[in-house]
Amino acid sequence: MPTLAVQLTTVSSWALRSFRRRGLRSTVGVAYSSLLDLGFDWRYGTETRSVVLRTDMEPELENRDRAVSYQPTKERPFLHLMQRLPLPPGSTFVDVGCGKGRVLLLAAQLSSLARVVGVEFSPKLCAQARGNIQVFRASGKLRAPIEVIQADAPKRVPDPSENVFFLYNPFDAAILRLFLDRLRESLAAHPRQVWILYSVPVHAGVLDVSGVFSRTESYTLGGNHVYVYTNK
Repeated sequence: MPTLAVQLTTVSSWALRSFRRRGLRSTVGVAYSSLLDLGFDWRYGTETRSVVLRTDMEPELENRDRAVSYQPTKERPFLHLMQRLPLPPGSTFVDVGCGKGRVLLLAAQLSSLARVVGVEFSPKLCAQARGNIQVFRASGKLRAPIEVIQADAPKRVPDPSENVFFLYNPFDAAILRLFLDRLRESLAAHPRQVWILYSVPVHAGVLDVSGVFSRTESYTLGGNHVYVYTNK
């Protein structure tokens, strides 16, 4: 267990890096959201908080080197985002790269959603997500059914019912392009309006030049940027 001195040094180093990158206001926002977020797993008996490094995922996964380490989305900023978006009732929400399933548990509490889907390529993380869902059911807060699908996002063509896609910077630009190709295939076969909610939008340029999706909103929630895209 790290000593108090080590913990303080770690927090101080993070705060300094965040201040340089984000500025004071966003750093305070991240810190506040993180503090509030500490109680999520304690309240529900789940385990969604601990980080899973990319190098700790199964070595046989084809696109492991293009993935990003798992870390949970913060509860309060995510719920604020969903409250602000004018998504149509009865939408199917998909977390692309769902990891341990934190976002699935949050989204499934919203009565406006008809279905919640998690797509994850790591069998170990899929198992953890399903376990967390099972534990969370005891809270009685689930309003929508949840399904976890083990699949590699660049190979899976989205189901015709799926119209809201959440990405918490799950992979690099090359995989993002392939994911968009599969989404285009789905839209060509089943035309519909879809929304992409891109949190920590490191590779936003891929979407900006896609020719299909346009950025309609930009939010800063809990210190993280979220870009909202939809098709024309």
